[in-house]
Amino acid sequence: MTSDDLPDGAPHAKPDDAPEVPEPVETPLSQPEPRKPTPAEQFRAEIENEDESPESLAAAMRYCFAHARHSLGLRIHGHEELVDALALVVTQHIVAPESAQRLVLIGPSGSGKTTAALALSECMKRPCVRINVEDITATGWSGTQLGDCLADIDAQAVTLATRGHGSFEDLRAESIVILDELDKIATSKHEGASWSHQIQKQQSMLGLLAKNGQIVSGSDSRGPVAARTLKTDRMLIIGCGVFDGLPSDRDPTPENVIALGFLPELVERMGSLHRLKPLPPEALIDVFKEGLEPVCEHFHAFGYNLDVTREACIYAGQLVSQGHGGPRSGVTWLTAAADGGLLALLKAEAPAGDCFTLTPDDIRVAVRRSEPPTAGSEDDAGSPPSPVW
Repeated sequence: MTSDDLPDGAPHAKPDDAPEVPEPVETPLSQPEPRKPTPAEQFRAEIENEDESPESLAAAMRYCFAHARHSLGLRIHGHEELVDALALVVTQHIVAPESAQRLVLIGPSGSGKTTAALALSECMKRPCVRINVEDITATGWSGTQLGDCLADIDAQAVTLATRGHGSFEDLRAESIVILDELDKIATSKHEGASWSHQIQKQQSMLGLLAKNGQIVSGSDSRGPVAARTLKTDRMLIIGCGVFDGLPSDRDPTPENVIALGFLPELVERMGSLHRLKPLPPEALIDVFKEGLEPVCEHFHAFGYNLDVTREACIYAGQLVSQGHGGPRSGVTWLTAAADGGLLALLKAEAPAGDCFTLTPDDIRVAVRRSEPPTAGSEDDAGSPPSPVW
């Protein structure tokens, strides 16, 4: 009898020399690693699992502070005291969001003000919007419409809620607003139309910074929409600015800020003041190298290597310290210089394994290409200096 003569479904005879086929072994599916809870989630879990005794509350608050301090320390470089202060802000906001935390970060361009503010948002897992204060007008807003801000907050709240970071209502109410260029609406001249216009701009912000204030919008950049309201009593609002004219030998006081041309009632609502010192170029090396990780992956994808010298990072840091841009600009310059090197390797049909070494001179070329042309020679004021070692 051949195998063709067997009825359907009958087992076929196995030849004597056929190899043994092992029985399939069922293995459990690998489970993804559990997501580490945020400070807010851990605090709320502690409260729900305990009897809300002073001991359990204190333990949960200490955990929040330690977690926030670690998270912020990974993102904010060269400002240890600020990390401690912001970790306390995070903890207080999580424990009592209705306290309406307000703070102002003061420092020169490139000191990391906006980076620190964005680090707070990432640490807390809350919606975050940035508003350029210069877009404020005496009668409302232009450029950045309030309706656009509310729509952005709502969209981020939906995304965070689907990822399990809280309810849509809580996330929306506890959102973070960053007010960039806050110092630009001050004026020390107490006369004229310009002074009056600046004062009206400041007055339009009083409602936003008030602990019991609210944002009301019936339009956005697309035109009229249904009226929307968002209370600010649980928001964390962070102002950022250079604030030229403040004393350099001591911490600024509210009186010092008022002297720059701010309304006393507005300064009172700004909250705590935190000064950021200029970052030394060496402190930005880790920031730059972290920002260049995607570029290194591009080199490896083509079979090449990228060597970012310490001198190149320090030179980029010097340009940041001199006001040519912020830390993000430094990453942009380094990226542009590295991309130029990758393109040169590709055009030369360099063999796999070749390496491009990024030097300060490469960065200087990248910076000059990114700046608008100016009249005069290459060494005009404001152009990046030649590397000197």
